[in-house]
Amino acid sequence: MMMTNTPKNKQEEEALPESGNIWGWKFSMISLVFIVLIVLAMWYRHVSLDIPFIPSEIHTEESIKAKEMETQQQQ
Repeated sequence: MMMTNTPKNKQEEEALPESGNIWGWKFSMISLVFIVLIVLAMWYRHVSLDIPFIPSEIHTEESIKAKEMETQQQQ
């Protein structure tokens, strides 16, 4: 006799998640919104503070002074 994983009644059938997502779609959507908000905060910080994403582009004191000298010479 083979055993199958079919629900025995309607209550068991309704209780089984269709996608296998044990947390449910509501939790997944809240998590997605949280991740998007964190990414937007990182982007805003990058834009407002002019901090590069790539560490090799970090401005040193010498490069900042050189950039200031260039802008002063152009004026």
